[in-house]
Amino acid sequence: MNYTDIELEGIDVNGNQTKMKLADLKGKNIILYFYPKDETPICTKEAQHFRDAISKLPEDTVIIGVSPDNIESHKKFFNNHKLNFKILSDTEHKLARAFKNLKNDIEEKASDMKDKMEEKRIEMKIKHAEKQMENEWKKSHDKPVTMRSTFIIGKDGNLLKEMRDIDIRGHVDEVVEYVKKL
Repeated sequence: MNYTDIELEGIDVNGNQTKMKLADLKGKNIILYFYPKDETPICTKEAQHFRDAISKLPEDTVIIGVSPDNIESHKKFFNNHKLNFKILSDTEHKLARAFKNLKNDIEEKASDMKDKMEEKRIEMKIKHAEKQMENEWKKSHDKPVTMRSTFIIGKDGNLLKEMRDIDIRGHVDEVVEYVKKL
């Protein structure tokens, strides 16, 4: 499925619950930014930066925030921070998967786990303990994690720019400058 056809529930610019697909915004430039979780310090700061920058954007540009949080969480986040852009709820990671914007803690921590297991094996000399530790770790770390990334989508629905593993300092200014040149 094309990412423009994925329909998600979200909050519109007025704070109302709605359903939306990126295809609905054809003819507009889209700043699509993914963040891991509502109300966390960095995610909140990033949302505030986008909120404050919206007046600097061309009128044919929209901002959409996406996280795996549910609608109720998004409503609170939207209202608590007086946001002025859409937020989509990607609870099943459909949009994040379409943009290859997930990292799985198991993959990310595999080498750490291997090192820890080696230390435990040497220390305990028991295979059973190694397997038990691995199973416990997998149970607590097997959820996909949405990466902090921004994608610029052109008026025709095509991806123009991707920014992955971003540092929020100066990021929104960089996005605004890029979109102004479109």
